[in-house]
Amino acid sequence: MKKTIPVVAIATVLCACILAGCSSNQATRQPSASVQSPSVEVSANSNTSSNYDTVISLRTEGYQHLSVKDFNAAVKAKIEGDKDFLSIFNDFMGDLIFTPEDADYSFVCETLNFSVNEIISSQLNEPITFIRSLDKMDNGAEQKGPDGEIVYDYDFIFTAGYSVEYHINDDVNLTVGERDQLLSTYQTELQNAVGAMTNDELQAQDIRETLQSMTDDLAKRLSTADLTFENAKIDLIEIHDGGQEYQK
Repeated sequence: MKKTIPVVAIATVLCACILAGCSSNQATRQPSASVQSPSVEVSANSNTSSNYDTVISLRTEGYQHLSVKDFNAAVKAKIEGDKDFLSIFNDFMGDLIFTPEDADYSFVCETLNFSVNEIISSQLNEPITFIRSLDKMDNGAEQKGPDGEIVYDYDFIFTAGYSVEYHINDDVNLTVGERDQLLSTYQTELQNAVGAMTNDELQAQDIRETLQSMTDDLAKRLSTADLTFENAKIDLIEIHDGGQEYQK
């Protein structure tokens, strides 16, 4: 009998996948221009340690060289064999306990997150969607918050959310490392392009069209025989400039 993942678990983890996609840019989504510096707070209790081991157990030696088919099969078997796995994974993503500097960041927040998203999308017969955000912050001044935490007050903050669908054409030939590299390159190149733009360019009336053209061009350029990007879409654009906040 074919096993299916419970709908509630699917919905919960889809939210986690979106959160993870935005974790590196979470600071730019604050309602004001004061942005708290990132920190990592991981409890050392036995339950946290056990949960951590449950997630990291999929990080086998040389996993980057596995085919996407084989790695996703292992992830799917873990999901079906451990009724708590998706809940644990969701907690990890929701709490955003990892930063890019952590040794396990790329595995949990990228590799495993991508695979869970692919498996769930397949269960729902939905296209696989890569969701991220782009940002630029200028003229930040370090300050202390009300609880003594370090915050940064920025005069200018630009944030744009985007999504792009991707289709894996050959999951036997495509390795986990190749997939991860294509997805991370998509985000990195877009982020670098936004970071290189002036504040005036980011506030231009046609900024949405400009970003849409960039995402479309990148989707064509990065697509391979094994993985194809398509249907890129620019979502909400938010700008904070001095005391003014508005959307495009």
